[in-house]
Amino acid sequence: MKTNKRLGLLAMFVSLGLLVPIQAWADDAPLTPDERSTGGEGVESSSREVEPVAQKILEERQAAAEQYDIKVVDGRVVSARFVGDPTELSASMQRPQLNSPKERSYLPRNHQQQQCSNWCGPATASMALNHMGVSRSQTYLARRFGISCGNGGTPLGKLHSVMNSIGSSHGFAWDLQYLPYSPTTSQKNTYVGRLYNSILGNTGSGKRYPLTGNLYIVHNGPRPPGYPNPRPGRYIGHHVEIRGFKGYGSFSQIQDPAAGIKYFENVSAHYPVNSLSLATMMGARGYQY
Repeated sequence: MKTNKRLGLLAMFVSLGLLVPIQAWADDAPLTPDERSTGGEGVESSSREVEPVAQKILEERQAAAEQYDIKVVDGRVVSARFVGDPTELSASMQRPQLNSPKERSYLPRNHQQQQCSNWCGPATASMALNHMGVSRSQTYLARRFGISCGNGGTPLGKLHSVMNSIGSSHGFAWDLQYLPYSPTTSQKNTYVGRLYNSILGNTGSGKRYPLTGNLYIVHNGPRPPGYPNPRPGRYIGHHVEIRGFKGYGSFSQIQDPAAGIKYFENVSAHYPVNSLSLATMMGARGYQY
């Protein structure tokens, strides 16, 4: 009887699209199972093909980021200095505390609950695009991702290509960073620096970018508050939006589209999570910034 109950509960999670075998989303990760177990290096953003308009925007963003000397130690921004030419700053970038770290910064709340159990990708994309001034419904985005209600998931690469296809026609584009199963300290600190620059708008245009994170929650591993613990050999794959930081980047502010759906009733719509732990949760997947 106990075994049957456990199997029944497992079946319910599988039907939700939130608890799946480890190999089931292999196309969503850049690493083979062997690379995941050995902590492979992932796929760097420079190895991808990007449409010309988005590529130009990303090059401008990279050049702008290089104008700032952001030092991150143990997941915390300890110094932030502008080292470029002040005449090249847009008006929106000339703000107080330019040469000292900001303790916290947030984009406005615009939470959306995912409309279907497998629509975390469409919900996350809709929130992020809305933060950039573009409105797209979850239904529209689901069609672009090639999924339907209760059928299919959104690989990180597909999320990225569709969001940039929309964004590039409005003058913005996200870069993509895949991560190995066990991100290094350097990779975690790099995430914090990118979080800091993106949220503050150190992006050339002055646009403030939300990030999106593709979580890979494994048995007994770190997980957001309120999440179930997957059984051994299983994982939860999920997209969230990251709309800010506090503690000089040591905490990332999450908007979680799963908040309140069945079996995730204890998950909050908005919550901070330690940035180093979040980077670990994104291992074998990655993030957009």
